[in-house]
Amino acid sequence: MPDESWITNHAEDPAPRIDDAGLAPLLSPLFHSRVVADQHYQRGLDQESRGQWDRALASFRTACALHPERILYLLARGRICQTHDLDPEAADCYEHARRIAPRDPVVLFNQAELWARHGRLSMAVQNLEEILSDGSRHLAGRAMPVHRLRGDLALRTGDYSRADEAFRTALALVPEDAYLRAMVESVPRFAEFNRDAEDISPAKRVAYSQAGAMLFGLLDDDGVTIPDYPGIGLETLDEVASVIARPARTLRLLGS
Repeated sequence: MPDESWITNHAEDPAPRIDDAGLAPLLSPLFHSRVVADQHYQRGLDQESRGQWDRALASFRTACALHPERILYLLARGRICQTHDLDPEAADCYEHARRIAPRDPVVLFNQAELWARHGRLSMAVQNLEEILSDGSRHLAGRAMPVHRLRGDLALRTGDYSRADEAFRTALALVPEDAYLRAMVESVPRFAEFNRDAEDISPAKRVAYSQAGAMLFGLLDDDGVTIPDYPGIGLETLDEVASVIARPARTLRLLGS
């Protein structure tokens, strides 16, 4: 799910207000359409806060139609589409927003999340690296989600040193985050799981196999001894790793 703080904290020039303008702009159809667009956007935020996401999406669509160059409306529409599995429309919103502001960090981040969901990992990584190319200072409180997602993607591509660096950087920003603490502790284990079985000591193979068996619910109080890897039915260490990784993924879902 996209990080909503990226949307709500997005900095843009305020929408035109009637109180801020003289009589001449009030006669402009363009000015009027932008005022109405902002009204639809505000209505959409209110509808979304009340759980009426379908009505909110309709309001955001209207706002985008009335003022198609306003990134804030495109991001709101893209985010709600992404949250409710309307990914093609979300992708269109982010592509349009990038044509307007190619280096906007909010657009890049949301698009990276969407690409990662569909396995386009290299493109997602490219977006995140572009966000981080100027350092983290300009991101302020938004830096942690960028580093966290960068760590997740590095883990998925097997770049364990980069994953460790990204998770540690994110944890330094938010030390109380349980998911990040778990990942900092887990990355060395993930790296170890992907070595050849001969490189892992027999004692560790037994421990990892039993941990995987426990997660599968295979350990009972019937005195049955869980055999050494790969005797519990897992063919590769990657399968063992995927089983033991489940608590970390569950922890993230619970914390998101």
